[in-house]
Amino acid sequence: MQHKLESILSGSAEKGLRLALHGDIGIDQAIEAHQVVSSALEKCQSLILDLTRVASGDMTFLQILISAKCTAANQGKIISLQAPGPSHELITTSAKAGFPSSPREWLGMPIMEQAQ
Repeated sequence: MQHKLESILSGSAEKGLRLALHGDIGIDQAIEAHQVVSSALEKCQSLILDLTRVASGDMTFLQILISAKCTAANQGKIISLQAPGPSHELITTSAKAGFPSSPREWLGMPIMEQAQ
């Protein structure tokens, strides 16, 4: 059973935003996921992604996240992950694709213990 993509944006542009994504994020949700992540990144200098409740994700979603990381770097912005990091399902998908992870970083994004 697939779970619809849901997103919750909280925080402030001055202190940083937190974007929580829930549900399944694959090719069918790619346009929506890209729009949600891009829109959040446009609104702030620091974005924390909470991916702990992503039920499933495929290479399409990993590409969206890597693109967001590169966009943030090119614009002098910070993008990071909320601890404890991505869901087990996302770690498994990225490992199968050859992306390493550690307790402190995933897809080149730091995992933050506390919101900034």
